[in-house]
Amino acid sequence: MFGRCFRRRNRGCRAAGCRCACRLSELGQDTSAVILSNHDKQTLEMGMFPGVAIRILKNHPSNPSVVVAAGDSRYIISRQAAMQIGVR
Repeated sequence: MFGRCFRRRNRGCRAAGCRCACRLSELGQDTSAVILSNHDKQTLEMGMFPGVAIRILKNHPSNPSVVVAAGDSRYIISRQAAMQIGVR
């Protein structure tokens, strides 16, 4: 469903000029992104619509959740839901 950036594997799709899409769960901590698609109903109800700019506050593979900032709000999103959100 989503392409993976192979230029900088550890930081998701943050390479300069890279236009690939990744899953929210693949992005590194302190990374900014824009939501491209969201197939999770609960996070859509939180306001995580396509086009919303977000910033990853915490994302460690050993944790069961990802902490994201959208505007002035902070959200804890399950890793399963984060895998359903496409970002760039």
